[in-house]
Amino acid sequence: MKHNFLERLKDEIIVFDGAMGTELPPNLGRCPEELNLIHPEVVANVHSSYVEAGADVITANTFGGNRLKLKENGLEDKLEEINTRGIEIAREVTGGKAFVAASVGPTGKLLEPLGEFTFDQFYDVYQEQIKVLAQAGADIIILETMLDIQEAKIALLAVKENCNLPVICSLTFTEEGRMVTGSDPLIAATILEPLKPDVLGANCSLGPKGLMNVMKEFASATSLPLIVRPNAGLPRMVKGKTVYPATPDYMAKYALKFVNLGINIVGSCCGSGPEHTKAIVELVGDREPKERKVIPKTRLASRTKVVFFDKRPIIIGERINPTGKKALQEELRNGRFSLVRGEARKQEGEGARILDINVSGEGIDEARTIRKAVLVIEKMVDLPLSIDSPNPEVIEKALKVVGGKALINSVNGKEESLKVILPLAKRFGAAIIGLTLDEEGIPKTVQKRLRITKKIIDRAVKVGISKEDIFIDTLALTVASQQEQVLESLKALRLIKKELGVKTILGISNISFGLPNRPLLNATFYHLAKTYGLDAAIINPRDAKLKSSSLALKVLKGEDKGAKEYIKAQKGIIEEEIKPKEEADIRAQLSGAIIDGNKEDILRLAEEALKEGLKPLEIIDEILIPAITLVGERYNEGTYFLPQLISSAEVMKLACERLSKEMEKPACRPVCRRGRRGRETLPTQRKIVMATVEGDIHDIGKNIVSLLLSSHGFQVVDLGKDVKKERIIHEAVSQKVDLIGLSALMTTTIGRMKEISDELKRRRINIPTLVGGAVVTSQYAKRIGATYAKDAIEAVKKAKELVKKGIGGSGGKQ
Repeated sequence: MKHNFLERLKDEIIVFDGAMGTELPPNLGRCPEELNLIHPEVVANVHSSYVEAGADVITANTFGGNRLKLKENGLEDKLEEINTRGIEIAREVTGGKAFVAASVGPTGKLLEPLGEFTFDQFYDVYQEQIKVLAQAGADIIILETMLDIQEAKIALLAVKENCNLPVICSLTFTEEGRMVTGSDPLIAATILEPLKPDVLGANCSLGPKGLMNVMKEFASATSLPLIVRPNAGLPRMVKGKTVYPATPDYMAKYALKFVNLGINIVGSCCGSGPEHTKAIVELVGDREPKERKVIPKTRLASRTKVVFFDKRPIIIGERINPTGKKALQEELRNGRFSLVRGEARKQEGEGARILDINVSGEGIDEARTIRKAVLVIEKMVDLPLSIDSPNPEVIEKALKVVGGKALINSVNGKEESLKVILPLAKRFGAAIIGLTLDEEGIPKTVQKRLRITKKIIDRAVKVGISKEDIFIDTLALTVASQQEQVLESLKALRLIKKELGVKTILGISNISFGLPNRPLLNATFYHLAKTYGLDAAIINPRDAKLKSSSLALKVLKGEDKGAKEYIKAQKGIIEEEIKPKEEADIRAQLSGAIIDGNKEDILRLAEEALKEGLKPLEIIDEILIPAITLVGERYNEGTYFLPQLISSAEVMKLACERLSKEMEKPACRPVCRRGRRGRETLPTQRKIVMATVEGDIHDIGKNIVSLLLSSHGFQVVDLGKDVKKERIIHEAVSQKVDLIGLSALMTTTIGRMKEISDELKRRRINIPTLVGGAVVTSQYAKRIGATYAKDAIEAVKKAKELVKKGIGGSGGKQ
């Protein structure tokens, strides 16, 4: 048996073990990881059964061993002991017969802008756990069940920078084939591959059939070795017990299908056991990996969209740049981003595929502003971003919050630039624009530009940046003063593309500086550059749509010396500047603020609406509710994702809280009623108690549902997570709620929902129950007499339906 995991991976199909959590007896500790300390023999027995089944890799019981997870159970001070003991138990059992993989799971928290945690906070959490696991003697680190691509990036960085162990990055996907925050396998591969994980893939999520399309996408998107560890089907409740339907034979047959697809590592996840592992080993254990040929392609990505550069050229919108734009400069100095929002949306609509962001200017704190600008823009549009700054601090601030794979604009041939910018690009997996200039300035000849390009490419490749992630800008100089250099720049572009095989890019608008009718000149140069092989253009998207002019073409080719004919033909200089639009009426502005998640302006707009004489409930009922409903519809259609949904809900909540003060009530309602003397009042507030059931410490989904319900006019009594049934029922009755909302993400805790439902029936408490969570199904909900909601949007819809029907209410008895 070869002892090096990566060497074996080249020649053999590796079989991982199966589930740990669903194999452990319930209620033995505060969390599964605590068993490493209080019942190590139980953990060892699970490991031993998988070794006997023939698993090549045993996964240590450290999945929830990070500080944030352990803190939920008061175990954060035992982090080192829990993780160290988890590796020791696995090593003792394997005795060198199998590799030991240290399991690292998600934090269970949300990164900004979805939550309050920052890049640095998450990095510190992962760094702490990974250092302990590596020191304890793990053979492999496996990041598994990752829900958000940005969190996966941070965890992967923490592994690569704090140990030398092989690292597997395994993500989890919904039935729609996307991660919780919207990334599909192609996007995930685009973002994560430059960070150099040793293996990429998926686990948990769905049964093997459900993950087949996910793995097909991975197989066509990346040449990295792949892993798949599906659940043993979707869980069902049979005679009060959670049962996974997939048999060992069924799982093994799908393992063979995965191997034939080109997957290198197979295993199983929740609901599986040693018998599943044994069947998989017997069917695929002696097979060799199938070679996959994936042609590398240049691509960038946001969290939810990928852009390929195989059809020339890609338009990169240049308008988010305060140079020469007084209104934008003033906004950025004051920390406001209304114009940035507007330009992002407008350029997307005009055909930009990527947005360039430059926030440098007099009196602007560039590092602070770029960070905020990225967060604002990524909530507005789903386009990849280009970070436009020579300042490494600014670039790093931006890359820490970018949700996708960004483009750095730019690096050049100067030693100072190469030494600082290239490591940043490598660390964060960004692509780069290389400018053909060095310490001697901008070369006048094609050959000197070629020499600088070779230097940039060589240095970039040496630090680990792929050639597919390198764009070269041969620098378009203003034709007004350097007319002879226009064609030299284009000739250099053509030669570099032909000889060095990298993508090319130009900042188009530089060409027209100082001349009249700049958009026309820009458009003509853009169309000319296309004939030389241009791959991407940084340009105003509107200019790219303009038709070229023969007079402009003569200027660019040097046939109209000094541009005399061109200037004579122009009657005015068209200069573009971002100016506030003539404002739409207040109703449209309020609606737009909800749809765009514009937290910055919502309170000001609410005040203006009140001053214009709109009634609070008129604003809510006729403007805000339709807007948040539209957001929900876009989420269901797949055009909005979790970031936009949460952002809009938060803005809605702010508006409602402000408007409710006008009515001297704690929160707003989506219905209007006239009280005595014609004064607006509110009907009795509909109230729902929300809780994650006992034994379950997952609350992200429950928190999102609570936020959406609140934004739709419900008063939410949030009891948190791991809540006993006695407290849930007590609060429901004492607070006279209309609904009870329950969440469960673990198969071991789903039964708590039935216990609560049974207790409500036994005590004849007529309060309807709304249930949801990853392991909950409509069939299960029906069986226990509850209403099922598959996601937050459906939860709001079902809650409204239950209230409208007048089912239950006020914590009363039958």
